[in-house]
Amino acid sequence: MGRETHQNLKASVPPAVRRSARALLVDEQQRLVLIERTTPRQPVYWTTLGGVMEDGESAVAAVRRELLR
Repeated sequence: MGRETHQNLKASVPPAVRRSARALLVDEQQRLVLIERTTPRQPVYWTTLGGVMEDGESAVAAVRRELLR
């Protein structure tokens, strides 16, 4: 596949949209609560609590689900 063909193919594919919701949690000592995440072959990283929103789900409902999981 030539370079131009590859670029045209990339341009014709719509970008994927993944809706997510996040929460900023602060503990009693006013420290931000973060989660340490690991992914194979990637460096460790820190993130806030949250996750992908399911179809038809509100951001608040998604955060509640993630908090209680």
